Amino acid sequence: MEPRFAASHQQPDAPDAESFPSDDPRATAVGPSAALPARPLLLALSVHWDDCSVALGHGAALATEVWSQQPERSETSNEGRGQASDRRALASAVAGAGGSPVASRDALLLLDRLLTRQGTMLEAVDLLCFARGPGAFTSLRVAAGLVQGLSLATAIPVVGICSLAALIAHEPGWQAGDAGQGWLQLAALDARMGECYFGVHLCRGGSHPTPLLAPAVGSAARAIAAFEEMLAGHPGDKVVLAGNGFRLLPELGGWATRNGHDPQAASQRAPTAAAVLAVAASDGAPLPGPAHAALPVYVRDKIALDVTEQRASAAARALARSPAGVVGLES
Repeated sequence: MEPRFAASHQQPDAPDAESFPSDDPRATAVGPSAALPARPLLLALSVHWDDCSVALGHGAALATEVWSQQPERSETSNEGRGQASDRRALASAVAGAGGSPVASRDALLLLDRLLTRQGTMLEAVDLLCFARGPGAFTSLRVAAGLVQGLSLATAIPVVGICSLAALIAHEPGWQAGDAGQGWLQLAALDARMGECYFGVHLCRGGSHPTPLLAPAVGSAARAIAAFEEMLAGHPGDKVVLAGNGFRLLPELGGWATRNGHDPQAASQRAPTAAAVLAVAASDGAPLPGPAHAALPVYVRDKIALDVTEQRASAAARALARSPAGVVGLES
């Protein structure tokens, strides 16, 4: 199949295909850049923990499909309130039986449903984009693998969007394209194990966010220290918080509240497929590349607690539940 790339547009400084992707907005432009129409049709995919969504559109999503196990969004998914409740009950039953329901398993089903609903074919898509992280290891692998497979089968170019940068698509000022005074986005997404993925971007309306603090993972205290250092270097700048880390990590939520921000409002800004699509279509977005350019971004080397840490965590939880604060230990 003839690839959809213009060799004459190859970037002289493009990184090697095997290189680790950075948070540079153009770091995913591996190999020749794509020759896209003036108003390309984008198909976006995002898998984040128990959320899976796809979106189709130009500068903004024309339609989306969502499969969510996260309470803050499952009630507003395409399935409706009743069906979402049934889905959660089924998931609980599966989990109770030793299963592990994963939203990413529905990605291709959502994709097929979306294209059918819009009366179009995959071959009509000009650009595939996906949330490349930071995020859960399996989620990122699934998203990257699916996009790579679709690209290899169709020769549609691909582009990866930083999951933290994608959160800016929920900001009204960014959506309005106001390119005046910039502002800082402090982003924090739940990373489980009491940690969060965090980063800072300088944002202007309608443009791809510029990374000021590369994505990292760590405790709430570490994120707060990084945020405060960044704020000290940008006094007077408008600040926007984004991500569910501000709601799910009490220490981070307390810091946000003390600084005049609403953790609940921040948590509604998620790396959905619609958000990824919008940022992928913005000015200065990453350049498209071939299938092998669809590389996830990992910032966590450790993906689980060891046995000793698991026991310590269980003991701490048991102690917290004990009315007297004392837990009996087996001899």
